[in-house]
Amino acid sequence: LENEMWNCWNSKKYTVCLHVGSRIRHLLDEELRLLSEKPCSVRLVHYQNFTTVVSLLRASTVLAQAFEKLKMYDKANAEFEYLISINCQFVPAHRRSFWYERAILNYGRHLKLPKKAYELALDVIQDDTFDYYFRQRIYDRVLQMNLVGEDCEKQLATNIQAALDETIEIDVEIPEKVISAPLLSKSMGTSVKTVFVVPQEHQFSCPGVEAVALNYYYQKENFSKGLHSEGSIWLALFGLLCWNEIYDSTVEDVWISRYQTYPLDLYAGEMFWINRQKTFEKKFETLQCLSVQDIQSMLRASWREHEGINSIVKWDAFESSEMFEEMLSCMDGHMLVKLFGRLASNFKRHSSGFPDLVVWNVQSRDIKVAEVKGPGDRLSWKQKAWLSHFIKSGIHAEVCLVKGYSSKALSTTAVNATLSCGRKRAHSEGEDIFDNHE
Repeated sequence: LENEMWNCWNSKKYTVCLHVGSRIRHLLDEELRLLSEKPCSVRLVHYQNFTTVVSLLRASTVLAQAFEKLKMYDKANAEFEYLISINCQFVPAHRRSFWYERAILNYGRHLKLPKKAYELALDVIQDDTFDYYFRQRIYDRVLQMNLVGEDCEKQLATNIQAALDETIEIDVEIPEKVISAPLLSKSMGTSVKTVFVVPQEHQFSCPGVEAVALNYYYQKENFSKGLHSEGSIWLALFGLLCWNEIYDSTVEDVWISRYQTYPLDLYAGEMFWINRQKTFEKKFETLQCLSVQDIQSMLRASWREHEGINSIVKWDAFESSEMFEEMLSCMDGHMLVKLFGRLASNFKRHSSGFPDLVVWNVQSRDIKVAEVKGPGDRLSWKQKAWLSHFIKSGIHAEVCLVKGYSSKALSTTAVNATLSCGRKRAHSEGEDIFDNHE
């Protein structure tokens, strides 16, 4: 049934999803009844994903989303609230998070019931079984929806803030840099909101905001190499240097197929660390004692041995190990241990939120990470937490705010004739177009 539901969803047959969903609801109710009478003995979180109940919960989530696609938001929320009400050991935390977030969004934005949105938000924020970053994101989302008004009790908003008073704070100041670059003229049309323009010889390009920032770091801060990779480069470093620890075949109950991309407990919260604590601690001690050259040699050997194997390393994103070796020349073992320690402690929580860019200069041994934000963008709490952690690990980190200004020198005819739009990762030589406002 789950496969049938997914096939309908992928074919955009949302009405058919509703018919499949009625059968799924019947089976789910029956499975939950049986579980209440005789609890299941599956004890490992990462095995629960393979149970009938979780399969039906996934399919029921698709049913609720099908209602959303059909703009039947009241029925979508009825489904989400039914799922939220299920008291079962097998309900995955990330599923509950998703159900709550969608229900809050539907109440606030589509059904125009702001008080209901606030009440659900308060349930989330006061429930410490939810991840801290999710609770903070829900609070931020409610603020963004601007729901405070006569229909919302002021005390409710006060309670939401009070519920967060004792949570973790970002305990270092995160630097901000403001740069500006020319924007495509509004006369080009109203369908594109913000398009940055980089003049080049005989043509213009329209890079993404991250490429604009990369050009700035090359031109203004003397960085020679860089990459817009978000987390992929850091996860690859973690995978290459801690391969034996991550893919330890002696860990029980996490390997069921030789074709697995990762062990079953990788996304099982703290269980991943608990199962490998001793081996990770030994690896971290080793990394702190090795020279940069030794760490580079370790990475080269790991690359040669494991290249192309399904893993957390996205091999097709990197041509060779050379880029990693250059980065490592600007770091030391202590920095790596602090970064890897955070990933290993709870990979599921910390494997997202990395800064957009990493730039480095091998000659000066300088390295920096930057989260790039364009007009109207905001930092998430996961992004703030990673920037803070990079700073505490001894790596320069900052937020790069890219603002646009109108460029009257760009004619409509010239731009239309030679415009080349798209996100660029590599640096392109061009005019010095940046104004810096540190």
